[in-house]
Amino acid sequence: MLHRPLLLAVLLTSALLAGCTQPTGPANTPGGGSTGTGITTSCGGAMGGNASTMQVADGDRMERLGLPARLAAQATGTGLVIGTFLPLTGSLSAYGGDMQNATEMARDEINAAGGVNGAPVTLQHQDDKSSDTAGAPQTFQAFVSAHAAGVVGGAASSITGAVLDSAKTNHVVVVTPASTSPALTDASHDNQGFFLRIPPSDALQGKVLARVVHDDGCRTVTLLEVNNPYGVGLGGVFRATFTAMGGQVKDELKFDENAQSFTTEVQRAGNDASDAVVLVGYPGQATPIMQQAYTRGVMGKSVFFFSEGVKDAKFVTGTGKASGGSFILQDLRGTAPGSVTSGGFAHFNSSFSAKYGHAPGLFAAESYDATWMIALAAQCGGANTGDAVKANILKVGNKDGATDVPVSGGNAQVALTTAGAPTHLCNLDYQGAAHDFNFDAKGDPTDGVYTVWKVASDGSIQTVQDNLRP
Repeated sequence: MLHRPLLLAVLLTSALLAGCTQPTGPANTPGGGSTGTGITTSCGGAMGGNASTMQVADGDRMERLGLPARLAAQATGTGLVIGTFLPLTGSLSAYGGDMQNATEMARDEINAAGGVNGAPVTLQHQDDKSSDTAGAPQTFQAFVSAHAAGVVGGAASSITGAVLDSAKTNHVVVVTPASTSPALTDASHDNQGFFLRIPPSDALQGKVLARVVHDDGCRTVTLLEVNNPYGVGLGGVFRATFTAMGGQVKDELKFDENAQSFTTEVQRAGNDASDAVVLVGYPGQATPIMQQAYTRGVMGKSVFFFSEGVKDAKFVTGTGKASGGSFILQDLRGTAPGSVTSGGFAHFNSSFSAKYGHAPGLFAAESYDATWMIALAAQCGGANTGDAVKANILKVGNKDGATDVPVSGGNAQVALTTAGAPTHLCNLDYQGAAHDFNFDAKGDPTDGVYTVWKVASDGSIQTVQDNLRP
């Protein structure tokens, strides 16, 4: 068994150096930016479809492992137990596999360095099913029974919100890698320190998305949003920001996240004939919505913009190709949280790609960071309990003192050498794979960076602008 100061140094050095159908559609060519297949791609402003691009390695996802094996409880022994509550099925399942892979990579790095408080870390995986808010609290009890100190998840804000009461009651820290609804930390919620999110709140992303749409020259918008905390939260920030810029939100259409038909919403969006339609949702709903928008000619009237919830190649291929052979979604754009190109990002990206054979997907970096922060907080507190994690997670995640040692991939050993070994195991500033921002008392990142992405002619996802701030 390693002594704790030595274990910390090994932990830091080792770990941190360490988706076609082809629906038919209209053939008219609309005004403004267009692919020539009856699909409007720009309102004609500065952010139009001719921006220079930088290819992002966001290709085929790895084949999912068998669900029974991935869902098996793995909590054994007396070491730190971390739960993962991620979408392996349902409308967000396109992301769940890579998110879970990232937690497993973090666990392997931690255990290779000696574990936490002298024992290996174990993960217990549960499927959050993307939208099963009624069943989420009962599933969460599996983590309580396993004496998990922290849980990485959920993904959808509605799932995360459904388990926060249980987390507080049972003293389990929930660190979400994907839930961005502002409602999770608004004035009506007191999470008592048992909640932290890695991605910035949509109180920030909604502002960026509004600016992107406005800069494109669009002045009227129809909002088409999933009726849950994520969709309503981001949509509300967008509406307020876009209106303050002088734009008009002509209609705000909400659809149920478990809906099977979207005919009414698509028809109303077509009748609005706004300059733009802003779609906030997930691939499971967005795919049939965009197929109907194409076949009904709505895409010839309005340019569509998207939130990060649909940023996946399977959304592109699932929506299909136009009659001329090009992808229906070609040249359409959206926003997403970005990663700070730091040592932590470079280490994670290269290590994940080497381990799994492809670049990490959306929210994988955040899942990795969530796992590491729970582990470092438990190590700081000297106990594998939720109370220890709660008391120390901001200490290891924030730069809150001149003696804090910055921890990020590639420079951990240099930082320890130049700054001196920390006089206390909590004197850390974790600079993660997703970002190196501080967190406020409610567990929200205090800053955020965002990218503008678009669909390329080959169906891949490309970044056309990055490092955008609210």
